Amino acid sequence: MIIRKLTASYGRLQNSCLELSDGLNIVCAPNECGKSTWCSFIKNMLYGVDSAAREKGGKKPDKVRFAPWSGAPMSGSMELETGGRSITLSRSGRASAPMRELSAVITGTLEPAPELTEPPGLSLLGIPREVFERSAFIGQGAAQVSASPELEKRISSLVRSGDEDVSFTGAVSKLSGAMRQRRYRNSGQLPEIESQIDGLTDTLNRLDSETARALEHRAAVLESGERIAELESELAPALERHRESILEELAKARENVRRIEAERQQADSAAAAAEQKLKASPFGDLTPKQLGAKAKTDLREIKSLRDKLNVRVNPVNKALYFMIPAAMGALIILDRPFSLPGVFLLFLVLIGIIARRELERTALLRRMNDIFARYGSTNEDELRHVLARHERVFNEWSRLRGESEHMAKLLAKAQAELEKSENDLLARSDPPPDSAPAKIAKQLEDAKRALSRERELLAGHEGRLTQLPSRESLLEKIALLRSEHDRLEREYSALSLASEALTEAGVEIQNRLTPRLGQLATDFFIRLTQGRYDAVALDRSFHASARLTGDAVSHEDSFLSVGALEQLYLAVRLALCELALPGEERAPLILDDALTAFDDERARAALSLLYELSQERQIIVFTCHSREAKLLDNHTDVNIINLASDK
Repeated sequence: MIIRKLTASYGRLQNSCLELSDGLNIVCAPNECGKSTWCSFIKNMLYGVDSAAREKGGKKPDKVRFAPWSGAPMSGSMELETGGRSITLSRSGRASAPMRELSAVITGTLEPAPELTEPPGLSLLGIPREVFERSAFIGQGAAQVSASPELEKRISSLVRSGDEDVSFTGAVSKLSGAMRQRRYRNSGQLPEIESQIDGLTDTLNRLDSETARALEHRAAVLESGERIAELESELAPALERHRESILEELAKARENVRRIEAERQQADSAAAAAEQKLKASPFGDLTPKQLGAKAKTDLREIKSLRDKLNVRVNPVNKALYFMIPAAMGALIILDRPFSLPGVFLLFLVLIGIIARRELERTALLRRMNDIFARYGSTNEDELRHVLARHERVFNEWSRLRGESEHMAKLLAKAQAELEKSENDLLARSDPPPDSAPAKIAKQLEDAKRALSRERELLAGHEGRLTQLPSRESLLEKIALLRSEHDRLEREYSALSLASEALTEAGVEIQNRLTPRLGQLATDFFIRLTQGRYDAVALDRSFHASARLTGDAVSHEDSFLSVGALEQLYLAVRLALCELALPGEERAPLILDDALTAFDDERARAALSLLYELSQERQIIVFTCHSREAKLLDNHTDVNIINLASDK
């Protein structure tokens, strides 16, 4: 098969074209110009984009990594030659299903190529995707080969009868899968059955335990019931005696209430009479203290008034009394012209002084009489007698009122005690804690609580028993599971023996497979290293080791330099292509910067080898260096393509 032309809207490629020829193609481009994008495009045109892939180990899937920068869906076409025909593959789709839709037609027509089905790489090259990725497709920094059942089947067909339907790895994988299905660490059918047996055994043990506990609590319920009946028969007579004692106390309390009611009525009558007598007093219900304070103030005022009445005429007034008549006589005797008016004036003054004095005395007497009148007395002694009489009446009323209130309190207390006694009787209150009925009642209460507790426990066990299967069904299930367990154990032993036998057969196949692949890889590695190494050895997983010329032992790949390691696995890849991808329609070999770590001499040797191999299959080498093109200047049949940078 030969790829002629590629057109891609894929990643950074926007309707970009790449035309190729048969033989060796060197595609030169600087970094970030789409070399790896073209490689991925070729692979996904042949095998499609996995829309279900997810990011793994920090590596994004192709559907995300190479989504067109323009935002349009992935699409593209590939023109190729195979079987003497030109065919055009076209892919399109949508963001959720990139390049899902495939079209395969005869180039230049609308005539479909019906033999090309999805994936077309399997129809065109005869190999699945994983074989293509491990042989003819060498991605950037991914020359090292990993094993797969498909690749092993492809190679083993060359060392056996040619049957590609069976591989050692696939057979071992199926046996291992069957063994894991039966037992893998703590999972599989056998551990599951063992877990079920353990669970059923635990259920059986729980069933036995619950049955035994239920029997114990059922017996305890019967025992508690008998104890309650016994205590109830003892409690009734004791409560009857207690009720009789309460009735006696109730009768005494009622008699006491009647007596206190009579005494209170007498006290209320005496207090009412004293209150009437007190209200008849001119001072009402004033307390002796209040009346005494008022009387004390009034007595002081009476004393002050009396002192004013008894005060003598002062010398000035006396002089006026004598001087005014003397002056009047002198004026009359002297018979002065102004004597009559003067005498009259002096007379008026004298009359005024005498009148004023009498008015003041009258006012003082009236005020003093008013004060005595308020107390119903005429003098201080009578007033004090009135005060003493009021104090006696008030004290008598206070005493009788106190007795009445005291009797009311006694009556209220007696009535409350009577009500309590009646309530005690009606409510059949509990006897005193230290009495015989109370002790029996406490024992009865404890027995009832014990009965309730035992019934709850019994109900719990019986409820759990109803949720558990019967003993017979559990034993039957355990027997069936143990029978199935024995069968699976026998199958597991048989599978284990078969796996061991197959492993021994695989070793024999490997002894035939590995030498041929190793010999081809050795031939290519000798050329790539210009004879520095003379042997390559591979294990079943395609891990390689190499031996320096002249050395007695080989070195594992981890001991090689980066360049030598890349050359070693390029030799293995080329050997795989020769073994796994033979035939007339050979698969194109695609290399993405596979020679970057090669020095100039080994790069020249590698290009020389690739040139020879390109005579039988198309080889496409993508490189970021111009070195490869210069080293092939003398080969006119090599297609050199320079991709311009759009950065």
